[in-house]
Amino acid sequence: MLGRMAESLRARRKRRTAEAIVAGAAGLFEERGFERTTIDQIAAAAEISRRTFFRYFADKEELFFAEDERLLAVIDQTLDDAPGDEPVLDLARRATRALAAASAADPARRLARERLIATTPALQARRLAKTVRWEQAIAARLVARGSDWPEALLVPKVALACFQAAYERWVLDPGQDLPGLVDESFAALAGLTG
Repeated sequence: MLGRMAESLRARRKRRTAEAIVAGAAGLFEERGFERTTIDQIAAAAEISRRTFFRYFADKEELFFAEDERLLAVIDQTLDDAPGDEPVLDLARRATRALAAASAADPARRLARERLIATTPALQARRLAKTVRWEQAIAARLVARGSDWPEALLVPKVALACFQAAYERWVLDPGQDLPGLVDESFAALAGLTG
């Protein structure tokens, strides 16, 4: 019992430290830009040492996209909770709707992040790698649910294209409902494939 409590306390401390690093960095990135913000400045803002920073994150790009682990977990959980007999495209739509809802939870922070990505080539490249990771996560779940490999490769790409089209519309007008825009993208796709 005492061991579990100590582990729980350690886990909470670790989570709080990671959150402090992310929060400190977000303000600095917005104020100074991504490339002009140093790891030493981030460590100072989070009241940790440079060495502690590297216990949590390999580099600034990993820190910038730290939220993506949570978004990947949203995709995984949504697919795990879906009915076993759900058609594959409906399943992918369900996953991208959940991704949309989680992505739009903090619009101001998300839009600030998008401004930084738009002006930073290193972040644009990392975003592409993140999208591939999301595709792979969805594909693996589809294969586990019985999809054949060609279908499992194609469906996540189509679903994430629908998400991206919706997301780009939402960035231009964040007052819109992002999951609803995802639905519109899927409806447009259905109209094209008729």
